[in-house]
Amino acid sequence: MGNWLIETKKGIIIKYVLFIISPFIAFVFSLGTLKTKSSFVVIYLFFVFLGLSYIVPNNRNVLNFDGVTYRQDFEEYKFVSSTDFIAKFKDYINFEGDADFYCHLVYYCVSRITDNYHVMFMIIAMVFSFFSLKSFEIFIREKQFVNSMPCFILAYLFMSNQIFNINAFRFFTAAWIAVYSLLNIFVKKNNLYVCLLFLTPMIHGSFFLMLVVYLIYLLLGRYDKFWIIVFIISLFFSNFILELAQKYLTSMPSFIFNNYSGYFSDNYVDLINNSGSGFIWVKRLLELLVRLCMNVYVILFIFHLNMIKRNIKTGKMISFILILMSVVNLTSVIPSLGKRYLLLTMPFIAYIWLVNFEGKKYNKYLYPLGVLFILLFFLPFQVNLLPCLSHYNSVLESTFYISSPLYLIYKYWFV
Repeated sequence: MGNWLIETKKGIIIKYVLFIISPFIAFVFSLGTLKTKSSFVVIYLFFVFLGLSYIVPNNRNVLNFDGVTYRQDFEEYKFVSSTDFIAKFKDYINFEGDADFYCHLVYYCVSRITDNYHVMFMIIAMVFSFFSLKSFEIFIREKQFVNSMPCFILAYLFMSNQIFNINAFRFFTAAWIAVYSLLNIFVKKNNLYVCLLFLTPMIHGSFFLMLVVYLIYLLLGRYDKFWIIVFIISLFFSNFILELAQKYLTSMPSFIFNNYSGYFSDNYVDLINNSGSGFIWVKRLLELLVRLCMNVYVILFIFHLNMIKRNIKTGKMISFILILMSVVNLTSVIPSLGKRYLLLTMPFIAYIWLVNFEGKKYNKYLYPLGVLFILLFFLPFQVNLLPCLSHYNSVLESTFYISSPLYLIYKYWFV
């Protein structure tokens, strides 16, 4: 991993002065010098203040944000005693409570200080941003990253799990912790991070699947030809997996059945996959294009498998991605698995591309993805959980973009 670019004292001062004027202005300015340490500090602080300024209503509205439920649960937690909290934790470790415990930990700790839900989202943003930016640092400090359009497209692909997703913070925080752990395992060869990876089911229960994928990789990851065949088959058999899960879920332990059966029900799958306006077909088409791009890139990796395997940073990562993408494809019809887990593959696909293909003839295949990202950013709905501009505007007041951090603290913490 390369070093940070050397900065002038004047450049650093300009960023921090701009931050005192407006965190958003400093954030935009810092995007032009991503390979500097001060830019990452500014971006992190911007994300923290975005979390503090995050607004969700008291009740569910047409956008159906999960953040509304989290706000309601948090505001009720001031009535939960320490004894009740400990009882909830005991139920969790005995597989008798909720599928995960992170939200309860956040609710309890913050509710002992304040009942202001803005502070809760700020704490959530601090954790989310730490792991997302520590992961991004590994990507951005590679020597192949330069100020070029292909690299910017790859950077956006890497950071597709954006700060807006504190709206449904459990899964998306666990996603960044998993990405950070795996990057340290594959790129930095630090296997101690497997301990951090094994904590992710506590953040969101669905990450038991990630642990299964990782264990499969450890046991069978060296059989690349087999996983190439599985990957190709996975492109066509997602409905079969849904039927299999529905058939055998009732025979699973009650803890698994009680917490996950709803995600596999026909009613839930139909609700998520078919709900929407008369233009829902546009969303479905764009979702298909996103998934198609990721699969095409993996196929391109397969054609250059020997080159990628020879690279010490990506040699083992590509084997893992073949397994993970097979799981994503097989579960694509299940909204809370395949569509969300697709987001998990994107940082690894971006990283493999950067260190193996940057500056080569294949960069032209990134431009359609860049056009697609521009379309997704301005649409009034989400596509595969990639946030759009209108959703940011729906959770932030217009004054946020021109306000100083001191004003934001006064407005959202003390008033």
